[in-house]
Amino acid sequence: MTSTSRPNQTIRREFSRTTGAIAVTAPGPDVLLQSMQNRALNAMQDFTGALGTLVPALREERPAETASRNPLLLPALLLAYVTAMMVFSLCVRCWAPLHTDMTEMAAWGQQFQLGYSKHPPLAAWGAGAWFLVMPHTNWSFELFAVLVSALGLAGIWATAGLYLDSRGQRLAMLPMILTPALTTWAFKYNANSILLALWPWTTYFFLAMLERSRLRDAVLAGCLAGLAMLGKYYSLVLFATLFVVLLMHPRRNAVLSSAAPYIAVLVGLVVIAPHVWWVYETGASTIAYAIEKTHFDIADSRATTLRSVAGSLLTLLGPALFMALAFRDDRAGLTGRLGQGLRDPARRWFIVLAWGPLLFTVLAHLATNIRIGGDFLIPAFLMVPLAFLVQLGPPMPARPAVRLTGGVLAVLLIGAVLSPAIGVAAFLTQRPPGLEPRAELAAAVTDIWRGATKTPLKQVTGVERIATAITFYSDDHPDYLDGAKTFQFTRDDPRIVRDGLVFVCASEDAECLGHAHRTLGEDGVQRYTYTGSHRVFGYAGPMSSFQIFLVAPRAETAK
Repeated sequence: MTSTSRPNQTIRREFSRTTGAIAVTAPGPDVLLQSMQNRALNAMQDFTGALGTLVPALREERPAETASRNPLLLPALLLAYVTAMMVFSLCVRCWAPLHTDMTEMAAWGQQFQLGYSKHPPLAAWGAGAWFLVMPHTNWSFELFAVLVSALGLAGIWATAGLYLDSRGQRLAMLPMILTPALTTWAFKYNANSILLALWPWTTYFFLAMLERSRLRDAVLAGCLAGLAMLGKYYSLVLFATLFVVLLMHPRRNAVLSSAAPYIAVLVGLVVIAPHVWWVYETGASTIAYAIEKTHFDIADSRATTLRSVAGSLLTLLGPALFMALAFRDDRAGLTGRLGQGLRDPARRWFIVLAWGPLLFTVLAHLATNIRIGGDFLIPAFLMVPLAFLVQLGPPMPARPAVRLTGGVLAVLLIGAVLSPAIGVAAFLTQRPPGLEPRAELAAAVTDIWRGATKTPLKQVTGVERIATAITFYSDDHPDYLDGAKTFQFTRDDPRIVRDGLVFVCASEDAECLGHAHRTLGEDGVQRYTYTGSHRVFGYAGPMSSFQIFLVAPRAETAK
C-alpha cells in the first residue's frame, strides 16, 4: 500500500491486491469436469432415490375415479424436480457470481421497506426472510429460487385438481417443467420469477371461490391477489384475465350476487394499502420506473415486444411435443374430444384463463408503448396445459399420464447427468462480467474498510451489479445505498456522516467514476485499486480491476 499527495492535499491511497493471474498453471477442462462430477454425485444419488419413489405411481393404471388417492405423488414429483434443478445449479451456475437481479433483491431485503426504488416489496421481503435463517451463498439463493418455482408447480396441481383427477393434475403440471420459465429462467430470482408462485395460487383460490362461493376461498383469493400485486404490478394482466373469466363462468350470477367477490376485492385492497401509502409518501418511484418502460422508440418497442412474444410462444413447443407423444394412441378421438370441448360454452372460459395474460400484455403494449421483455411473460402460460385438458374432458386415460411423467423425469435425469459437462462448457465460454471476482472483491473491500476504520462495513454503493454483490458476499453484509444511476445523496447525508460509505466502480467505467467524484468530492476520500480474478476449482478467470472510494464516518458520530 502506498500513499500519494495531491496538490489539494487530499490524501489518497492506492491498494493493489491480486487473487490470481491468467498465466498461472491451472488444471485443464478434464480436471474441472471430474471435480464437477464428484460434486454432483451425492445430489444425483438423492435424485435417483426420488425417482425410485415414483416407480409404483408410474406403473399404476387405476380407474380414473380412483386416480386421486396417492398423497405422496406430488411431493415425490417436486422432490425430483428440486433435486435435478439443484444438481444443475451446482454444476452450471453456482461457480459464477449471482445475477444482479438476485443480489439486488437480497440487498433490498436487508432493509425492510414497504416498497423499493424499482419494484413493490414482496420479492425483496422473500429474499430477506430467507437469509435470516440461510447462509449468503450461491447455492442457498438458487435453492430458494427453485423452491419458489416448485411452489408454483404445486399451485398448478391444485388448480387442476378442481376439475381433473390426479392423472389430469400430472398432465397439467409436468409440461411446464419442460419450459425455460420453470427451468433455466427460474434460477434467476427477481420480481418476475416470484409470480411463478403467486399467479397459480391466486388463480386456484379465485376459481375455488367461483365454484364454491366460500368465505375462506374469497379471503385467500383476495390475499393472494394482493400479494401478487406486491410482487409486480404486471399482475394487473392476471386480474384482467380473472375478471373476464368471472364474466364468462356459468356461475357468474350466483357468484356476483354473493358476498364472495366483494370480500376478495376488499381483502386485496387491505393487503396493498400500506404499499399504496408508501408510494404516495415517497414520490411513486416504482410507478415512475414502470413508466420509464414506455419511453422507447415505437419501432424498437414493437420489435422487442414481437421478439419476446414469439420467443415465449416457442417455449411451448417442447411441452406440446411431449403431450402429442403422450396422447399418440388415439389422435382421431383426441381431435374429436377437443373440438367438442371448444364448442361447449361452459368450458370456453378456460381458453381465456390460458391465453388472457398474453392477450392483455399485448394490449398493454399497444396502448402504452411499454416494451415487453422476455421476463415479463415468465408466468403467462402456466394454465395452458390445464385449458387443453379441460377441453378434452374426463376421464383422463392412464397411459398418457404415465408416458408424460416418465418423459419429464427422463429429461430431468438427463439434464442432471449432463450438467458437469454443461458447466465446463459454460465456464470456458463465459465472458465478463459473468466471471467478475465479485465475492473476492467483497472480501477485499471488507478488509480495507476494517483496516481503515476498525469498524464493520455498514454501507456500500456504486453500479448495481458490483455494489449489491458486495452487500451479498461481504461478511458484514452492508446496506446498499440505492441510486446507482442518479445518486440522489451527498456527503452530508446523515447516513454517510454516521456510518461512512464505500463507493465501488469498475476501473474502466468512466460514468460510475464520474458519479463517485461528483457525489463524494475529493476531501477526505481514500482511494484503493483492487485487481483480481475469479477462480473455479483452481482455474482462473480473466483479471478485473475496480476502484474503491472510502469515506470514513465522522469521528464525532462514530463513537
